[in-house]
Amino acid sequence: MLNLLKFKQPGGQEKFAEYGALSGPILARQGGEVFYIGEAGPTLSGDVWDSCIMIRFPDIEAFIGLAADPDYLAKAPALREAALERTLWMVTQPPAG
Repeated sequence: MLNLLKFKQPGGQEKFAEYGALSGPILARQGGEVFYIGEAGPTLSGDVWDSCIMIRFPDIEAFIGLAADPDYLAKAPALREAALERTLWMVTQPPAG
């Protein structure tokens, strides 16, 4: 999953760190792992982003499991909302073959 982030100012990046601390263990329970976090660079066209996170899930069901987890639903959506001006979640798959 590709996750592009634009933080609210001020304090969005700090709120997103709280979100990460909460969601990280839930992500791990679903078999997911963050394998890349980076600052977003300049774009040639389109929106400007602050950060890029890439997460690997074993399958789409694990991603759905994260989003439906009661511990996640209790607090994580409010933290994401407080942290982000906008975001893009893109589920991807390796090419077949």
